[in-house]
This record gives sequence, structure tokens and C-alpha cells, in this order.
Amino acid sequence: MGDPRRRSQVTRATTLTVLALLAAPLEPLLAQENETTAVEARIRAAREIDVSAQVAGVVVAHRIERNTLVEKNAVILEIDPTFHRIALENAKARSRKAESDLKLTSQELDREMNLKRGDSTSAAEIDRLRAALASAQAARDVAQAAVDDSRHRLDRCTVRAPESGLVSELWPEVGETLGLGAPVARVLTVQDLIAEAFLSPEEVVRVERGQEIQVAIALPTPTTVTGRIRELAGAATNRIFRIRVALSEPPAGVLAGFSARILIPRRKR
Repeated sequence: MGDPRRRSQVTRATTLTVLALLAAPLEPLLAQENETTAVEARIRAAREIDVSAQVAGVVVAHRIERNTLVEKNAVILEIDPTFHRIALENAKARSRKAESDLKLTSQELDREMNLKRGDSTSAAEIDRLRAALASAQAARDVAQAAVDDSRHRLDRCTVRAPESGLVSELWPEVGETLGLGAPVARVLTVQDLIAEAFLSPEEVVRVERGQEIQVAIALPTPTTVTGRIRELAGAATNRIFRIRVALSEPPAGVLAGFSARILIPRRKR
């Protein structure tokens, strides 16, 4: 049956071996935990673009909802185009008249120039018609510019996303009257993300701008990525320092607003 003491020693050795194998994968994590302090952070867009109304009018429709991902030039909302559509038609009518006046003046000048060859018209009349032609050309150019401006204003009744991103804010309600320059929406770009947190004086001395640092992002499968400190700023009055870490390769699906942790070294490198 064997020596009971030997069986006990073998069992104990086997148990210690199994425990060592189970603990081995945790050693790097424990080492990292011991070497860093995890500071609560928030993922933010490096750029936040505020979209404003480029024409005045009444909001007639929302085309997207708040917290929607959009592509560049996606329609955010519509402003009533009625006034601007009428203005465009009036501008087109004035442009057509200016073009007609220019054509008639040009034809009259050509006719007088032909008559001059037979000495049937005066030099003064030719000069008058040339001046009239220049004036008609200027009037035509002004009228065409008015058409272009009216068309541009009509196009601006459709408010579009300036960049691809997340529409985090959508302020006006349908039926609300907007003035020129009124805030419409805020778009957070998704191509360039940062992790933002606030450090104590004891923590801020252990990092520096440009330093590579680890950021743990709260995903269904917790993920740690490498970033680089883009900004360190603070005020001596409140003893709080803001840190912004640019994420070089954010995992797919990460958006502004996600929770994260910046891993601050426990000692300065």
C-alpha cells in the first residue's frame, strides 16, 4: 500500500505545482497593477464640431436622432426652404432680364458700328452704346451672383454633418425658429480619439507630455491600448491637472463617452 507519509508529500507537491501553473498567467497583470495607478478616464473626441444654422428659418424636420453615427455630409435637419426658393426664382428672373438687356445692347452697338462704316452715325453715339454695353455686362454679372447666392442659401436649408462622427447633441426642436448662426448640433469625430482624466499633484509628476502610456477601455472584453500623452494642463489654485492621451489605434467600436482608465506609473520613468 506504500508509505502514507510519502503519498502525502507527493500530493502536496502536485498541489503546489498546479497552483503555480494557475497563478502564472496572473503574474504579468499583478505586476502591472503593482507598477501603475489606474485613474478613471473618459474617451472623448479629439475634435468636437459645433454646427450652426447658416440661414434663418423654421425647423421642419429632423433627419437623424441624437447619439447617431453619421457619415460626412449626412443630413441632420431641414429648415423651411419656402422663402429661399422664392428668392431664387426671383433672382433667376432678374438674371434672365439682365442677360436679355445685354444681348439687345450688344446688337444695337453692332448695328451702329455697321452704320458708322457708311458715315451714318456719330462717334458720340458709338461711345454711348459702348458705355451702355459695359453697364449691361456689369448688371448681368451682379444678377448672376445673386442667383448663385440664392442657390447657396437654399442649399443651406439642409443642414449636413461637416465630418463623419457621432451627433452627440441636437438642440432645436421641429417647429422652432432659428436665427442666423443659431446652434444646431455637435458632431464628435470618431477618427481621432483621446482619453481624458484628472490627476492629483502626486500623480502628475510621474508623467510628461509625449510619453507613451497604457489606457484600459471598458469593452465587453476589457482592452488595453497604447497612447501618447498629448496634453498636461492644470491650475495651481485647485491642484487638479488634466491629462489627455491620444489613442494611436482605438479598438473597433470605441466611441466618445466610453469609460476607461489611464494607467499612471507609480514612479517617474
